[in-house]
Amino acid sequence: MVYRRLTISLQLAKGSTQAHRFLDATDRFARNVALRWKEIGAWREMTYAELRQETLALSASLKNRGVRPGDRIAVWIETCPQWVITDSAIQILGGVTIPIYHSISAEEALFILNDCNTTGLVSSQKRIAAMRKQSQAPKSIFYVSIDGGPDALAFPDLLAEGENL
Repeated sequence: MVYRRLTISLQLAKGSTQAHRFLDATDRFARNVALRWKEIGAWREMTYAELRQETLALSASLKNRGVRPGDRIAVWIETCPQWVITDSAIQILGGVTIPIYHSISAEEALFILNDCNTTGLVSSQKRIAAMRKQSQAPKSIFYVSIDGGPDALAFPDLLAEGENL
């Protein structure tokens, strides 16, 4: 199965994986609401079509940055739309999501990152800054911040980049 809406071709393995089911469902239910969340006191919604587009854009951006099947990407954020998008994008690329519970310390998260040999980390700017202060912080991985900042790639920028690939 090949998805060519974006210029970068995202080749999925044959079979029926979670990534296949995600793409099928987002196509089938495109107009329906997929996610609802509260942000700054107001409820927001995202349709399956929007979820699909953002996920494919992030997949394209991550692939362009060298993420390959089997690569491990850690996600250290609260449950939010960016978590769903990141996890789905990683699965589409054949990667492995390493979930890190949002309330653990930077020291505990650092142990997980090093133990799992992660390729990247998606988190908040505050957590990334705390991680980078650790002497054992991995230098060879990429950092993505869902809320921007100087220590990482900004999540919205990766989405925009993926849309243009």
